[in-house]
Amino acid sequence: MLFKVSRVMAQGTRLQVLALARGGDWMQVLNDEGIFGWVDVDFVSDMTQFAVIFIEPENVHIVSGRVLDEAGQPVEGIGFAAYQGTVPTAPREDAVTDSGGFFYAYLPPTSSGVWTVEFVSIACPSAVLEPPCDCQNNVCGQPYPSTRTITLPFNNLLTYTWVD
Repeated sequence: MLFKVSRVMAQGTRLQVLALARGGDWMQVLNDEGIFGWVDVDFVSDMTQFAVIFIEPENVHIVSGRVLDEAGQPVEGIGFAAYQGTVPTAPREDAVTDSGGFFYAYLPPTSSGVWTVEFVSIACPSAVLEPPCDCQNNVCGQPYPSTRTITLPFNNLLTYTWVD
């Protein structure tokens, strides 16, 4: 949600999916006018099955991290938000850990300065929550640390340990 909107398309516009960015939150598409671009998957509906090709978006800052439990196993479905400064109400980019425990937040190339990467959610179902989305024994747990401050550009992998 931090990127400038370059084109608005009418509901029902057909897009050809060319690739996904790591994390699966962004897809590279081609419209009927021959224009390439990136779309947040939350804005796409009625997706049919397609072969997944992962590519790295160009000209962006990538903030990535990994969550492992105390036994060293990846934790899927953990949501993080990246926002500038330390004010949680600032515009943000959200990312969720995949089956390998990795998350990828893509930030505009003009982004700079101090950013906060904060634990914000647990997907249901996930490795931590089971339907009907209750914490196991009323204990949900959280990643440690739950909040990190970084300065862009940032090229390291953030690491977290899931603790109950």
